[in-house]
Amino acid sequence: MKDSRIVSHNRPATVPDIKELFKKHYTVFAAINPYALDGDPGYDSHLVVITDINSKKITFHDPGLPPIKNRVSTLADFKRGLCYPDKESATIIAFKPTS
Repeated sequence: MKDSRIVSHNRPATVPDIKELFKKHYTVFAAINPYALDGDPGYDSHLVVITDINSKKITFHDPGLPPIKNRVSTLADFKRGLCYPDKESATIIAFKPTS
């Protein structure tokens, strides 16, 4: 049974997508490669939850290891972690509870 409240987009996510969803009070999770985010070689993937975003920086809870609460990154660095190994890999999940 299809639920009309669930919307799926089969395309790579973008930082503007995150900004728009966050502005609309969605809880936004992003799959990032923390190594690319830090400018280091290697690959790992985990979900972070966005806690704030503006025109220059993004703040998120990073489960680590070690965990970092309210980690701050430039949008350019975050995009590098989000779009690893390429922009086709960028994935976000967003939800907003309904009344």
